[in-house]
Amino acid sequence: MGAIPASTFAYLIISLVICVFGPIAFLVIIGRKMPLRARIMLTGVILFIVFALLLERLVHSIVLKEGSPIMTVTAYYVIYGCLMAAVFEGAAKFVGLKYMVKEPTSPGFALQFGVGYGIAEAAILGVLPLASNLATAFQINKLGYDKCIETLAEQGADAATIEAFESNMSMLYENNLTCLLGGVERVAAVIMQIALTMIIFQAVKEGAGKKNYIYLLLAVVLHALFDMPAALYQKEAISNVFVTEVIILIEAVIAAVIAYLLYRKNVEEFGKPVNPQSEYNA
Repeated sequence: MGAIPASTFAYLIISLVICVFGPIAFLVIIGRKMPLRARIMLTGVILFIVFALLLERLVHSIVLKEGSPIMTVTAYYVIYGCLMAAVFEGAAKFVGLKYMVKEPTSPGFALQFGVGYGIAEAAILGVLPLASNLATAFQINKLGYDKCIETLAEQGADAATIEAFESNMSMLYENNLTCLLGGVERVAAVIMQIALTMIIFQAVKEGAGKKNYIYLLLAVVLHALFDMPAALYQKEAISNVFVTEVIILIEAVIAAVIAYLLYRKNVEEFGKPVNPQSEYNA
């Protein structure tokens, strides 16, 4: 392969800027409405790492074995992947809001928890891969594609790692516009995570009862539906990446509207987004 085109670099950089400054924009907007509390946002970051990156992936390593029907049948793979993400991440939000945020009835604190959770996802699943792809693209254009493959082999990379590298790099050559859409998808994911947090906050506030389970179920279903287009695209059940991204954006907007209505309802009920007597305001 030859040099990676300049358009790929432009799209990667734009996408990286979106991933970095999109979440910062959320912080600025929220910071104008209420005092920001780093401890609450850090709780969201930690729970994303524990539930989404450690516990969920541990289950995947056990279930997704070579030759498993889940790996070979598209329907099984999509249903399993979307539900697992929805359940584990829903559990993370529920645990955080019920047991770790000391003012579970303050909608502003729930909002900040969701921002922290969403920023963690944007940074780990968006910024880091984009930065890695950008650095690798520079390396390929400097040393040449074949030399980079040779270097990987010399460093002890196995056949699966080299195959994954070649697949990833082929995207930068052949379908480089997806590099731009990646940033848009990460911002949509942050919106979705904030929205889901507000829905689960409503479940926590309702306490035990029918409404509690309805809100939890709503959060799980919306999360699974949000992940479904990307999973179908990954398995090539959807071939057009633009269709995938449009569906994701529409779902994020719907969830955001639901969450906003819940947020306004709670602010009107409590008078302020953050409890003025809370120790977090000291």
